[in-house]
Amino acid sequence: MKVGMDSKMGTPSEILAALNVYRQKKGSQALVWDDNLGKFAQDRADYLATIKSTDGHKGFEDYLKNDDGYVKLGFNWLGENISYGYRLEAVHIIEWMYAGDKPHDDNQSDPKWDHVGIGVKDTATCLVFATAKR
Repeated sequence: MKVGMDSKMGTPSEILAALNVYRQKKGSQALVWDDNLGKFAQDRADYLATIKSTDGHKGFEDYLKNDDGYVKLGFNWLGENISYGYRLEAVHIIEWMYAGDKPHDDNQSDPKWDHVGIGVKDTATCLVFATAKR
């Protein structure tokens, strides 16, 4: 996937707005912000910015499997989209980058999700999707 660079990076609130517009176009309901998911997503984005790469979702999977992540985040089903290295405005993050890759697009469009948290650090993004609040 080849994606250009924008002059500024989208913020979590801008990404949420762009994501909800996109989801509505795809026939999915709007997502509700969750503070626990937002904090976790921000921690993940901070980490990705530190390692200057993605981790293949290893940190996400380890947190869920080995650190009681489902209980700590408060949901029974969770998913993650991550990226590193693209400075993009919110609409381009959603409609160019994540929509340009079928697994990421399927995840961000999935109607089962009803909550989200989003983290941004430099050119790193993390979107954590959830459903079935505990």
